[in-house]
Amino acid sequence: MLLEGETQEQYDKILARFFDEHKPDGPTEEHLVRHLADLEWRISRIPNLEAGAIQADPKNAANAVGTFGMYSKLGQGRAGCAEGHCGPGLESDVHAT
Repeated sequence: MLLEGETQEQYDKILARFFDEHKPDGPTEEHLVRHLADLEWRISRIPNLEAGAIQADPKNAANAVGTFGMYSKLGQGRAGCAEGHCGPGLESDVHAT
């Protein structure tokens, strides 16, 4: 499922990158590689979800970011962060690791 601002081409690039890297052999491996790509795609959404939650309710920003925070840590160093789409304060964490 694509959200507003996302394109099929963006997803297809992630999927192709995972297939190129892992070169699945057979339907089970293809399923697992597709699942990895889906997880990468979903994790890369988190900074935008955090930003939206903060903009929607600035008074409760700490609670909103806390909801997504543990997932942001999982996504550090991923494509979204590497392209500068990390939420506030995450850029330094990503580049420090």
